[in-house]
Amino acid sequence: MRGTAKSIVVLGVALAFTAACTPPLPPDVLAARLERTITCNPGSQEVAVSPDYFEAVAAVNIALNGVCPEQSLVPVAIDENSEAKVVILDRPATAADLSQFAAQCTGDVLTVPVYGTPIVMAVNILGLDGLLLTPEAVAGILTGSITSWADPVIAEANGGFEIPDIPVDLLRLEGPSGAVEAMTAWLAQQVPDKWTQGQVSTLTTGRPFATYQEIVDEMAGGAFEDDFTDEDFTDEDFTDEDFTDEDVFIEDENMVVSEDVEIDLDADVEFDSLPGEGTVAIMPVFIPNNNVIPIADLPVDGQPISITNVDLPKVGIAATGLTTDEQGNIVASHAVGGIPIPEQFDIASAKVILIDDQALAGWPVIAVSSIMVCDEPNNPLPLSTGQFFLRLAGQGTFDSVGLTPLPEPIRILAIPAMRVQLDSLEDDIDMDVIESPIAETTP
Repeated sequence: MRGTAKSIVVLGVALAFTAACTPPLPPDVLAARLERTITCNPGSQEVAVSPDYFEAVAAVNIALNGVCPEQSLVPVAIDENSEAKVVILDRPATAADLSQFAAQCTGDVLTVPVYGTPIVMAVNILGLDGLLLTPEAVAGILTGSITSWADPVIAEANGGFEIPDIPVDLLRLEGPSGAVEAMTAWLAQQVPDKWTQGQVSTLTTGRPFATYQEIVDEMAGGAFEDDFTDEDFTDEDFTDEDFTDEDVFIEDENMVVSEDVEIDLDADVEFDSLPGEGTVAIMPVFIPNNNVIPIADLPVDGQPISITNVDLPKVGIAATGLTTDEQGNIVASHAVGGIPIPEQFDIASAKVILIDDQALAGWPVIAVSSIMVCDEPNNPLPLSTGQFFLRLAGQGTFDSVGLTPLPEPIRILAIPAMRVQLDSLEDDIDMDVIESPIAETTP
């Protein structure tokens, strides 16, 4: 039987928390009141998450230990056989995810958005920092219709660059990925005529790899052996005269080359490309940042946007679409397009500063992660964990690991959905507003 989902307009929730005879509380004041209702529970809680996000859980754990010294989090890899009562996906939770999670839960299943991840196109081409990839170019790379970096679709958008005519080498994860979901959702929004597959979680083109680390290794020169073979060198390039017994010797079981060694390569030695050059991959932003791999710019309303501006993801995540189900669970779609929904973004709490007539636009591809929590009557740890991820102390750790905290209007909405006790706040909050979404849609 098909369920009924209800569209949320955050303006009707976050800004309408008001008693009959009192003015509405500012979002930061309301958030501070909500913070007081989350309590500590001693014990250790496993959090199932992709290994790429272990560092995020570890950062939240440090913050948690500062508030609740006897409570801790342990990241474990998501596995079909995992029995963790708290799971964080790298994408929005689906009905199938919630059903599977419910099978291992003896209580109620709760889910809300928890953070965003800026998704980027990592590109290894020497000297092309600031390369702009339009939606048409990204679609062509992912479909395989663009095979050279000198393709006119890329070159015409980058008039200031001399782009080399080298092959496009797309690298991809062999399994499903929230990053791919977000990037293809952006393409489906921007160029549906060029990208006709809609939102997908797995690419079918490009060279597959099991992990992001394998992709990073390949981009950083994993193809070295393929690029330099015996055919690149001959006996005339390196001769006995280049080395003597004094030049190369063994010391402490290590080969040592004397500083006096000078090697003259024959002028005919040529290399077609540098190791890894021409490779490109969809990645969460923290992976290329941590491995010093260049990131392409993406456009918003025709203007190039660079991920080096740390404020952009805070704005872009507010482009997410929100729905809630009959149990009060909230699912946020991937945030694409870069233009925030006004009711879901508070510029003051985000601490974003606009210069002169600067338009309010953010990074256009943000994968929105969801947290699933099993609220068990006799085990308060899972719920307490989920609540702490939504606290300012928990959300405040995400910037340090390359993730994006929820916009304050969305966080304020998610906190009650994670069953924070609001009894002490009834004088300030119209509970009917929380429980009565504006409209209904059928998914």
